[in-house]
Amino acid sequence: MVKLGGLDANFEKLKQIDSLIIAACGTSHYAGRYGEYLMRELGCFKYVQSIIASEIKERDFPKKNGGFLSIS
Repeated sequence: MVKLGGLDANFEKLKQIDSLIIAACGTSHYAGRYGEYLMRELGCFKYVQSIIASEIKERDFPKKNGGFLSIS
């Protein structure tokens, strides 16, 4: 069983995320792409996208109920 500290305290806020942006570079970006694929297959979010961190623009961020995941 995996337990990530700090997530339980914010569970209600995390449940409200509809759109997720995953930012990473290099090999981490490939992990993000795979995570994007899994989340789409499982229907975790209405919208999920993995972007190379240096290519992110302000317009890429969701305006409402969005989340941001950075992988390093």
